[in-house]
Amino acid sequence: MHRWFFILACLLLVMPLAAQDTTPSPVSTRPTAASALAPLTLAPWHAPTTLDPLYMTTSADLDMANALFLGLTNVNPSTGEIEPALASSWAVSDDGLTWMFTLRSDVSWVRYDSEAEAITAVRFVTADDALFAIQRLCSSDQAGYYAVQVFAPRLAGCTDGQAAQDGTKVNASAPDATTLILMLTSRQSSFASLAALWTIRPLPRDVVVTNGANWTDLPTLLTNGPYTLTQWDAKRAALLANPTLPADLWHGGNVARITMDFVSDVFEQYGRYRRNQIDLSDIPLRDWDTIQAAPEYKDELYPLTEPTVFYLGFMTDQPPFDDVRVRRALAAAIDRFALVNDALRDLGTPIAHFIPPSLAAAPPLDAPFDLARDETFAKAQLADSAYADCTQWPPVRIVVPEGGKPWADALVKGAVDVLGCDVTTFTIQELPLAEVQAQIAPSRKATDRPQMFGLGWGADYPDADSFAVLLECGAENPFLRPCDDVDPLIQQARTEPNLEKRIALYEQIETAFFGKNGQFPMIPLYMQAASHLRKPWLTGPFTTDGLFGGVHYDAYTIDLAALTAGRVTCDILGVGSANLRSGPGTTFAERGKILAGDAISAVAQTMGSDGYIWWQLATGDWIRNDVIRKRGDCDNLPQAFGDAAP
Repeated sequence: MHRWFFILACLLLVMPLAAQDTTPSPVSTRPTAASALAPLTLAPWHAPTTLDPLYMTTSADLDMANALFLGLTNVNPSTGEIEPALASSWAVSDDGLTWMFTLRSDVSWVRYDSEAEAITAVRFVTADDALFAIQRLCSSDQAGYYAVQVFAPRLAGCTDGQAAQDGTKVNASAPDATTLILMLTSRQSSFASLAALWTIRPLPRDVVVTNGANWTDLPTLLTNGPYTLTQWDAKRAALLANPTLPADLWHGGNVARITMDFVSDVFEQYGRYRRNQIDLSDIPLRDWDTIQAAPEYKDELYPLTEPTVFYLGFMTDQPPFDDVRVRRALAAAIDRFALVNDALRDLGTPIAHFIPPSLAAAPPLDAPFDLARDETFAKAQLADSAYADCTQWPPVRIVVPEGGKPWADALVKGAVDVLGCDVTTFTIQELPLAEVQAQIAPSRKATDRPQMFGLGWGADYPDADSFAVLLECGAENPFLRPCDDVDPLIQQARTEPNLEKRIALYEQIETAFFGKNGQFPMIPLYMQAASHLRKPWLTGPFTTDGLFGGVHYDAYTIDLAALTAGRVTCDILGVGSANLRSGPGTTFAERGKILAGDAISAVAQTMGSDGYIWWQLATGDWIRNDVIRKRGDCDNLPQAFGDAAP
């Protein structure tokens, strides 16, 4: 899970400490002139899929979670250590089963009023909000992977609650407004880390119950994080710094406003970066060599080695992968060095086990076979399987997210070159990430699921358990592997307080999955290592933030003088309801509306044939000068050429 940043401490208005049973005084503030000069402009090519923390799964989701909602605890963006957040402190019983969190009394739920352009404090966050999030998580076995696979087995009574659709069965309570008590099923060595996860972040009970699935719609949405959402649709999101957030919960940056224009792919994102329209960008693989050699990018590149492992997963209930020897054969036939060195431009570290070595309790394992492939072992395993003649295999469909085709290509090459399989047996499909996730859902019929899939798994918390949980059997296990003797080892490693014993247990677990006689529900391929681009005016903990969960936008700083010199900034502000056009004139097709409260970055201007100035927006749309307001140095935007979207 990961990627992106930022915010502002000195310009925040901090709410005074109040008695526990009082409602916060309303706060109505427009962004100050100073804060308007500290904007972060992004163009994510993976848009968030939801604003509801319970259902968040992607890195884009988690970045939004960190911006909008505080956790009980937090992963510090610079050190990676667990620190207090909504919970100012916590205590654990001697047997490790009872956790008592003491919550702050000075954090407010806030809402953005688009007509007044104001952020208003509604009420304080209480322990009942935290209890509600836990009960909601435990009220359904359809609440997603993290609810069912990660938290339900750990929270006493949660599995029963999910089965009965009754969240009150979970053994949790809020005896007063600042105390949350949770009972666990067993000692959890990493539960303080788990408390930082988005899935159990406190939610406003009254708003969610009243509005149901629509509670995240604007203007209903209440948030309590470092930012408040002011705009949200399929094309863009805009956020403002939350002026009520206590200063000690802010991570020291100075970005007060964030604009995200969602784009279709990394190539469009990189194009905007080259045109100086955004502050951060991933690097398209095809342009990596050029960018690395270009002197103008020397000071804008930054490396990021993440505890993220990319893998190819098997549907173990489908032939031919219901035979473990076939899975072992393919795992041994892949040349991981060739994949990383050639197809991926050295942007990764080949790996044949799953748990990254940087995580707490991770075992120092050697590879079970040569990372360049073990042909002898691969052929022997296939020959001993029930599907020894792989030219007679049933069709194998492999689905991978966009950009993941090289993973599947490496597998097919190994199957053909080493095992003698027919290349036409395999079909590779590149799909949007959300579609890959939908297709591999365990609840789908076997005939609707692919035989193989490719995905990446990042550490949600800095512990080996964060990886072992994906392999654990259960209702949400994507590989459909049945429970066996290795699952009690996973539970034992999770609850063992002694670090040396935990490391030894995880070594057993890794060997059971990826040793010579391993189960291989998946084929680990490589650990991610990449570089990204950031503009010279943007600084922050790029190499440490977002390694576990989402990034912290409030930890990054923009040099305002350098930004002003490097880029003209201009926002177009809606004042009513005006048409957006596909080009600079009323004869062009309508492409939606700009509404009161909307703020969209402009990138160019031109004089239309009607005699009006038209602004070209970062979204590719156009708007006429006389139906909007503008903010920033708009008159100095460059002239647009033609009517093509940027």
